[in-house]
Amino acid sequence: MTKGQLTTPATLIYTERVTHSKTPRRWHSIAWLIALSVVLNGTAIWWGLPNSASWAPDEISPSRVLDGLSHLFSGGWTDKYPPVHFYALAVVLLPFLGLDRLKAVDFSRPQAAAVIVIAFRLLTLLMAAGLIYLVYACGRELYDRRGALFAAMITMLLVPFLYYAKTANLEVPYLFWFVWSLYFFIRLSKTGRRRYYLLFAMAAVLCAGTKDQAAGLFVLAPLIILWNDWKKRTTSGPDRMGRGSRLAKTYLAMIAVAIGTFLLGYNVPLNFKGFLGHIKLITGPASEPYQMVPRTAAGYGHLLVLILGQIRFCLGWPLLLICLAGLLLVLSRKPRNRELLFLLAFGFSYLVFFLGLVRFSYDRFVLPLAIILAFFGGPALSELLGGRPKILRAAVVIAVFAFSFLSALSVDVLMIRDSRYTVEKWLRANIKPSQTLGTATPIEYLPRIDGYNRVSLSLRPAEFMRAPKPDYIIFTTEYARNYDADSPENPFFSWFWREPPGYLPAFRYRTSLPWRPVRFENVYTNLQVINLEIQVYARRDRAQK
Repeated sequence: MTKGQLTTPATLIYTERVTHSKTPRRWHSIAWLIALSVVLNGTAIWWGLPNSASWAPDEISPSRVLDGLSHLFSGGWTDKYPPVHFYALAVVLLPFLGLDRLKAVDFSRPQAAAVIVIAFRLLTLLMAAGLIYLVYACGRELYDRRGALFAAMITMLLVPFLYYAKTANLEVPYLFWFVWSLYFFIRLSKTGRRRYYLLFAMAAVLCAGTKDQAAGLFVLAPLIILWNDWKKRTTSGPDRMGRGSRLAKTYLAMIAVAIGTFLLGYNVPLNFKGFLGHIKLITGPASEPYQMVPRTAAGYGHLLVLILGQIRFCLGWPLLLICLAGLLLVLSRKPRNRELLFLLAFGFSYLVFFLGLVRFSYDRFVLPLAIILAFFGGPALSELLGGRPKILRAAVVIAVFAFSFLSALSVDVLMIRDSRYTVEKWLRANIKPSQTLGTATPIEYLPRIDGYNRVSLSLRPAEFMRAPKPDYIIFTTEYARNYDADSPENPFFSWFWREPPGYLPAFRYRTSLPWRPVRFENVYTNLQVINLEIQVYARRDRAQK
């Protein structure tokens, strides 16, 4: 096949990638897609700012980075997350520290501090754009350009991805390094060049050094590489001994790079105590309380059903069915796309050596699995467009992406129209500076209430009745419902739903968005914190005035 020769999708998609010309027009396709992703991911990047408490759970705050930087990430410094992305955030933070030293900006003010958070989030936005391009680059190594574009589009429209691409959480950074590692893995499998082995080892360690759970993705990778190289060696002709010697040197160099990246990434030589503290934290209090199922066959079965449901939530039914159809087509056709099928091993490794060990899962945990499936959905969509009748097939593809686009867009719309913004306006209009506002929910789940005369309430009924009564009480419905019926805190909220003790309902609000095709209120997801239902109660004597 000559360079630039036209072929049918069936020839390209499930076999080795053909040589392709890199024309400006082809670059423009992925450029427009990345631009669209930046717009979608950048929308509402200001969500919840300025604020003393982030609305995004587990978001890396400037204070945590400053704490690490003050210790130079050494001398026993530790966090529940590994340090690699902290280094990148520290680089972002340094110019602001310089301005603070020069007294040019007072970053103790919420408005100024919010600029740092935005800068952290912009780094995530940049990595999200890079991730989309890397998915496309991997797709180009595996099949045709159109299939690669579709794989990138599927990744761009993963519902949780839209959320995490605009916060300073670690999901997008570790997925960025993960897809980098996949690219290097595909290249080492196809070319056998040493530099790709070394780059794969480096990217894999940086991925795990960004978020520990990613280590589960790579447990089986050495076995895959050894098996693939052995298969190639058995068919390499008379130079088997020479190839074996070169591979041995490559493996040694690969191990050296992995160890070196690990020691530097975790700063083990200067922070060995902190490294041990981190390991103790993630294997104990950071994981044990969250386990959802017992270590039994029934428990693992329940966990698998939960994981499949979360993958469905990430992709949506239309894209999930297309990705599964693509997987079946790859398995059924010969010659099979070996590098594409190898990607499944990363997903299986993650299922066994992370999700199966921690025995709990949230939607963000299955994002690597959804991205792996996207690599099968991309070529399936490309082949769907290549047949007849073209108009009907094109209509199906458009309908699938219209549904997925609306699902993703609903995240942006709800973040822009978050209920807490409306509640803030009501608070400003109704609560005087001299009046007290009692909070029965952690402030990260509430509207921005800095500046109010705020008091934290005891949720034990007896203690609450003995304490002075604030003029207003505010809490989040979802948080209140998290308490078990037999918990000591449950009666407090039951009062306010049945017969408030000395209080009357004053305001209750959640933004309505009837057209959104995706619902995440009953999913194990941090997206639940978007557009919470907020309830405000006024003390009876205040409400009657």
